[in-house]
Amino acid sequence: MDEIISDIPDIQIELRTKTDNVDFLGTLKNKEKFSVVFTLSPENVVERLENKTASLARRIEAARKCQEFGINVGLRFEPIINTKTLLEDYRKTVELIADMLNTDKIQSIGVSCLRFTKGLMKKLEKTAPELLLDEFVVCPDGKYRYFRPIRTRIYIQLIALLKEKLPNVKLFLSTEPAYIWKDCGLSVINFIK
Repeated sequence: MDEIISDIPDIQIELRTKTDNVDFLGTLKNKEKFSVVFTLSPENVVERLENKTASLARRIEAARKCQEFGINVGLRFEPIINTKTLLEDYRKTVELIADMLNTDKIQSIGVSCLRFTKGLMKKLEKTAPELLLDEFVVCPDGKYRYFRPIRTRIYIQLIALLKEKLPNVKLFLSTEPAYIWKDCGLSVINFIK
């Protein structure tokens, strides 16, 4: 793949992962054309719901390796699951990130709450019914999401935490409409610039 993209100007390839298997990326010749984006959840969520994926600490260690290789690194907190310990769980996650990564070299952090289609809801009813105990609404894109005030509260709390602990990182809401960004004090236009 490295040879294929070397002649394509202005191409950017984003690899999204929950793995820690990144050593092969150190041999890339066109590192500046790649971004590795790690999807992160608090460790208790990883253990309970993300079977056969790397632990939180191993994912962050893999992100550190990518930074050392000279590859752009992004982080995504998704799906954010509304729990009683959500803020404390993410505080521990963010502190681990701050301890292990060069935070000035984090390309961006995207946050997004749990969302699902009607088909996935039927699967969740069988495999993880505890995820469906909150109030969900069907949104214009046809996906079920937490009720707007729940999502807004979660985002406002996480944005405050991230701005406190990682003040220089570019933050955005993934898969959320502009009115939710506005509710949370973020600007879609400023993010795009």
